[in-house]
Amino acid sequence: MSLPGNGIFVVQGEMAMLVTAMRRSTRWGSHSFPNEEYDVLMRTFQDLKTILNQVDDLRLLDPATYLSPFLEVIRSKETTGPVTSLALSAIHKFLSYGLIDPTHPSVPATVEDIADAVTHARFVGTDHSSDGVVLMKILQVLRTLMLSPEGAMLTDESVCEIMLSCFRICFETRLTELLRRNAEQCLRDMTQLIFMRLPQFPAEDTGSASFATVGLSLKKREKTSKKKSLTSVNSSNSLERKSSLSEQPITTTTELEAETDASKTDIRHSQDKHLINEAEITIEPVDVKSPVKKHGRHSSMDLAANGNTSITQLLEKCVSPDTADEKEAGDSSEDVQETEKGTEVTNPEPDGIETIEPVAPEGPVEDSGEKPGEYVNHRGIRFTPQDDANLQPYGLVCVRELFRFLISLCNPLDSQNTSGMVHLGLSLVGTALEVSADQLAKYPSLLYLVKDPLCRNLLSLLSTERISIFALDLQVSFLLFEALRTHLKFQMEAFYKKIIEIISADTTKAIYELKEIHHLALESLAQMFRIPGLCAEIYLNYDCDVYCMNVFEELTKLLSKNVVSSTAYNIHSLSLEALMTIIEAVEMGCSHKEVKPEPEIPPNGEEEKEKDLRSGHVSLELGGLDDVSVVSDHVTHDISQYFGCGRTGRHKPSSDLPSEAELDNIKNMKKWVTQGTELFNQKPERGIEFLQEHGVLATPLDPHEVAMFLRENPDLDKKMIGEFICKRSSRGEDEDGGPSVLGAFADSFDYAGLRIDQALRMYLETFRLPGEAPLIFLVMERFAERWHSSNGEPFANTDAAFRLAYALIMLNMDQHNHNAKKLNVPMTVEDFVKNLRGCNGSGDFDQSMLEAVFHSIKNEEMVMPAERTGAVRDAYLWRVLQRRGAGPQALYRAAPAQHPHHARLFTVACPPTKFFPYTKHNVRFHTIRKFPEKPGRPLL
Repeated sequence: MSLPGNGIFVVQGEMAMLVTAMRRSTRWGSHSFPNEEYDVLMRTFQDLKTILNQVDDLRLLDPATYLSPFLEVIRSKETTGPVTSLALSAIHKFLSYGLIDPTHPSVPATVEDIADAVTHARFVGTDHSSDGVVLMKILQVLRTLMLSPEGAMLTDESVCEIMLSCFRICFETRLTELLRRNAEQCLRDMTQLIFMRLPQFPAEDTGSASFATVGLSLKKREKTSKKKSLTSVNSSNSLERKSSLSEQPITTTTELEAETDASKTDIRHSQDKHLINEAEITIEPVDVKSPVKKHGRHSSMDLAANGNTSITQLLEKCVSPDTADEKEAGDSSEDVQETEKGTEVTNPEPDGIETIEPVAPEGPVEDSGEKPGEYVNHRGIRFTPQDDANLQPYGLVCVRELFRFLISLCNPLDSQNTSGMVHLGLSLVGTALEVSADQLAKYPSLLYLVKDPLCRNLLSLLSTERISIFALDLQVSFLLFEALRTHLKFQMEAFYKKIIEIISADTTKAIYELKEIHHLALESLAQMFRIPGLCAEIYLNYDCDVYCMNVFEELTKLLSKNVVSSTAYNIHSLSLEALMTIIEAVEMGCSHKEVKPEPEIPPNGEEEKEKDLRSGHVSLELGGLDDVSVVSDHVTHDISQYFGCGRTGRHKPSSDLPSEAELDNIKNMKKWVTQGTELFNQKPERGIEFLQEHGVLATPLDPHEVAMFLRENPDLDKKMIGEFICKRSSRGEDEDGGPSVLGAFADSFDYAGLRIDQALRMYLETFRLPGEAPLIFLVMERFAERWHSSNGEPFANTDAAFRLAYALIMLNMDQHNHNAKKLNVPMTVEDFVKNLRGCNGSGDFDQSMLEAVFHSIKNEEMVMPAERTGAVRDAYLWRVLQRRGAGPQALYRAAPAQHPHHARLFTVACPPTKFFPYTKHNVRFHTIRKFPEKPGRPLL
């Protein structure tokens, strides 16, 4: 959009309106006209008026020159609501009319000032209606700024502040419903824009090993990034204002606090440890006793804050088209376009003033004491170089923080998240997935957020009783798994398990909410089955995986059971619809066996029109007929030929799909493993023998193969695992120096970078520790050897590691066993340190390490999570899922829409599949046994 030529008159008109309103207000109306020159705000407009009278075109001025007076009015806490509203309207008009030249070198600093002033607006409150109008104006300016071309030059922290301002308005219950809904719509528009720009951002420089600790390494990144974290959203009003109903001003604000370093422990090894230690996003109010203006980056703002402004200083902001300064402007513009360079964000000082300092560039730096050179053109206008070239446009850092904050709003376990917050978070996450779901996998940090916190929150929300949240959760889950299921194999398996559990619940005495939940779950299943190739993918990745649930088989059995059973609330009809969707998908997948003629290309050879028809876009050309009703029948005939073409999948099929023989072998092995697991849980030796008899385990036993079986099989009983690895045969005492099952089992863990108590927790989560002291001694000895060697032998010898590990077992019993507490007083940290003196060879352990280990055991008991219930068990199962997802088992095979494997699905779904057409007086059952001879023939 070209800049309007009459822009200078637009600015003058808005300035006249605002000055008039200021004179009529209580503060400025008490002064006589000669004294107005001593008022800072009025004097800035007088100076601006002088400047505008000396130029012929607004494009000759720096945008900050004519925007600064309006922004200072917005910042001022002495202005009334109507005056602030007029200033906001003026800024909105300037942005809407395109008065700001996007190519100007000072635009990054200008948009930063606009965002800073509007998000920190202050005004004297009068009544709720008038205050609501100001807040509405603020939302309009923020939305227009973000969606304008200039908004792409905002920095990461400015975008965070803008989003936070909208969130605070959404969560303020005292505001009107209209205002809060308007804020939600602004958030949707901004979220849509930010995630639509995701493909424009460069790929991450960091590898997959470091993105997982993004929440813990923030302090290190403060020196290279200006990113602020979305860590606080207050339910109180975000915009500071004085209420006329109170004598004292009530001021609230929100600080964008950087996340603290969670702990000094090294977390780079375990996929599940960084999940626990990652800093969480909290929502908490921050009260400021005295409002303090935030200093801007422009001299005009600093001068306004100091209360000393002159016409000469304002003229320094003017810009001339003279060629003498073009080179300098070009250099500034190039600096702005560089990819994310950092600036340092200093922590807020006690007085509430936040200081943002740019990082010094690399290479030799001039002495800061020297005053930069100035240039005065032939008109007498002075040019002062600005230090705003380091302002970098927002990028992936902002997207990651916003995405993480939205995910945190969806956490049902956070007591601070109300149902409204959860609903808004799900809605915005859905918006993000709708516009950029396919792009998230290209950025490891975003994919990490999807795999862990997002999927975990979505699965937790499936237990909600609120219909609106449940329906929105299913919609978001569908978008997520449709686009990213190749990266979410075990997360999608957990989703299907939860859906099966919901549908299997007894509905004979169901209340209305439960009935609706059953309906939504069945409709969601039917929608997923319509994804091309998904039925085959479920069968290949779960039913044909040795250690996964038979998802496809269990779903078809459950749906068939609901069809023929007398369930309430029409569950049988919805189950039938889902089941017939499966049959239709299987039939479409097998249609490749019949050579189906491709639709003929129209005689005119317009391939683009043929492509549009295949994608569902139909254009009717009437050949110049004016009467739309005169359409020949051949148009309908031409459209109908595409109905049987089916849809193609959006994912590229995997090239390593197993053959029919390989699938048969996998299914047979899965059958033997399932039976062997049941026998193992009864008597371990019998289960191992059974697996050897059927070729699942080698004969003689390979200790490493047995160790992998014990580690990877999630259905094994933990107590039986402990008994088996502690038996004489598993300890290798009957063999001549060969590897033992216990040794192979202990060596299968990677403890590198983990503190000894963290490694011990990981070790003891996989089996129940036996009760006999000699067996505990053997198990802990193997653990100590493995941990000591994995961490570069930090102690004097392996015996020192063993003594400390055994002491931790005793400490856990001493601190958490009720019988032990009755007999003895629990140890203190001093007692624990004293008991371990001289145990590190001939010396002592590091005291700080011992204190950290003691408090870790005291605050959190080492338990067997698999035998617990509630949050402890759920957290453990999720950590197991994450560990499996990081291994080779997480490979997901994408199937094409048409493939021979679809024929196998019918043999699974065929026996229980029944179709019953209703008649007036009875029901006739038909069992589907095979496919029709022709693809176009009805199923019955």
